[in-house]
Amino acid sequence: MAVKKFVPSVLLAGGLVAASVFAAVPAQAAVSDCPSGNFCMWTATDYRGTMGKYSWHKEVLSDALRNNDESSFNNMSSAGMELYSGSYYSGYIGCSRPKAQWRSHSPANTTESLKRVSSTC
Repeated sequence: MAVKKFVPSVLLAGGLVAASVFAAVPAQAAVSDCPSGNFCMWTATDYRGTMGKYSWHKEVLSDALRNNDESSFNNMSSAGMELYSGSYYSGYIGCSRPKAQWRSHSPANTTESLKRVSSTC
């Protein structure tokens, strides 16, 4: 009798452990939240956290994302997006090509302004 009670308890415990493991895995679906024609940035790596979306130049990023960027996705088909460490396009960091994904910015938390460019970097 004790064995019959033990087996369901073990199965229940195993199910709870499995559920917690699967729940802890971050979803990668956030990239799909970035609308076509936009450059999107997130405040956490792997496209998590607060998302900002930009389709054109941004001289000064909003407080939520300024110097608080960890990952990005350029969902534009033919335009690049230049990233700058200073306001008004000073301190060039790099350029994100169309459809480029950066799961983890390096260096992180440095972007203050963005400039859309017609080239693909």
